[in-house]
Amino acid sequence: MSNKGKGIVAVAGTLVFGLGTGTMPATAATSKSPVAATAREAASKLTVGLASEGLNAPFPVGIANGVRKMGAADHVKVVVLDGKLTVTTQEADVQDLIAEHVSGIIIDVIDPGPTIKMIKEANAAKIPVMLVHGYAGKGPKPVYPGVAYEIDENEVHAGVLAGQMALKADPKGGQVAIITGTPGYVAVGEREAGFKSVLPKSFKVVSVQPGDWTSPGGYSACSAIFEAHPKLALVYTESDDMALGCVKAEATSSVKPAIVSIGGESAVKADISAGKVYGTVCYEPMTEGETVMKAMVAQLTGKAHYNRALNFYATPIVTKADLNKCGWQW
Repeated sequence: MSNKGKGIVAVAGTLVFGLGTGTMPATAATSKSPVAATAREAASKLTVGLASEGLNAPFPVGIANGVRKMGAADHVKVVVLDGKLTVTTQEADVQDLIAEHVSGIIIDVIDPGPTIKMIKEANAAKIPVMLVHGYAGKGPKPVYPGVAYEIDENEVHAGVLAGQMALKADPKGGQVAIITGTPGYVAVGEREAGFKSVLPKSFKVVSVQPGDWTSPGGYSACSAIFEAHPKLALVYTESDDMALGCVKAEATSSVKPAIVSIGGESAVKADISAGKVYGTVCYEPMTEGETVMKAMVAQLTGKAHYNRALNFYATPIVTKADLNKCGWQW
C-alpha cells in the first residue's frame, strides 16, 4: 500500500543537547553562547522520521507524542507516518522516508521479521535506524545488526513481575487462569513464560485462553472460565484492556478471583484504586518515544555514538498502595 501523498506531521522546537568543545564543557553553554547556537543550528537542519505502528491505537500514539515532544524541544523536524497496524503499510512508510532523505528513521515495530528488510533498506541509504517498542530478528538480545539503538519493554521480565504480584494478591495459591493476547504476537508467549516461571507448586494453571488484547475479549474469556472453574483463585491478563473485561465478568459472577495485569493503561487505574484489580505492570509509551528521540538526536549531532545499544526501560509494579509509580501515559 503506497503512502505517497498522505499527510505528513512536522514539528520543530529547541535543542536541549549542548555540544561541548574540547575547551568548554557542554554544561557551560548557555542559550546565548556560540556553542549552544551552533548546536541549535545543527539540530534545526535535521529531519527524523517515525514509521509508527499505527495512529489509531493508544500505545503507538503515546510513542508518537513522545517523539514529537522531544523533537519540538530539540528544534528537530519530525515526520510521523501511520503504519495502520499493517506491515505492508509500514514498509511503504519506511520507503517514503528514505525517498525523503530524512536524517534518521525510528521504527515502532509491528513484526520483528519484516522489520529486518526495513533496516537493510535504510542502511543501504546510509540513514541511521533506531527501534522502539520492539525488535528485529529472533529476539532483543543481541540487537539486530544495522540498528543503532533500541528501546523496549522486557516482556519476559514483565511476566515475572506479574507473577510476583500474583504471589501477593493470592498468598495461599490455588487455581489460576491466564488470558493471553492475540495468538501470533511474540509478547504473548514471553509474558506467559515469565509469569509461570515464578509460580510455586501451590498455584495450578487450569486454563489459558486468548482475549485478543481487548475488553470484550477479556470479558468473554473470563466469563467462560468462571463458569468452568468456580474455585478459581486468580486471573492473570496480559493486557489491562482484558483486565477491564474480566472485571465486568466478575461483577455478574459468584466467582471472585484476584486479577493481576500488564499495561499501565489509565482506564485500569480506577479499578486498582477500588480493589477490583490487584495491580498492573506499568508501560509508558511517551517515555519510550522521548527516550528514543533523545538518542537519535544525540547520534545525529555527534553527542553519542550508538551501535546495537539496547535499553530495557523500567516497568514498575503498580498497586493500590503505590499508584503514583506509574505515569498513566495512555
